[in-house]
Amino acid sequence: MDKQFFYVSNYFKTYRYKYIDIEKMTESDFLFFKTLKIRLRQKGKFGQNLIFLLSYKRYEKFIKENPELFAHIFDHPSTLA
Repeated sequence: MDKQFFYVSNYFKTYRYKYIDIEKMTESDFLFFKTLKIRLRQKGKFGQNLIFLLSYKRYEKFIKENPELFAHIFDHPSTLA
């Protein structure tokens, strides 16, 4: 993630998307790990739903430092979904 785009990679190919392309973000606990599901407004190169393991500290820090990027997703950008 950077201030303009978020990047999705399968280690062979990498695609970038704008934050406005995100329809919904959902966190889940999976044993000792957290996962994040990103639902895109339209199907992307890896599908409409992207699921991956989450580095929660980095994710939380980025969202708190850049709430304007996520205002269309969260009712209150200062709080995580």
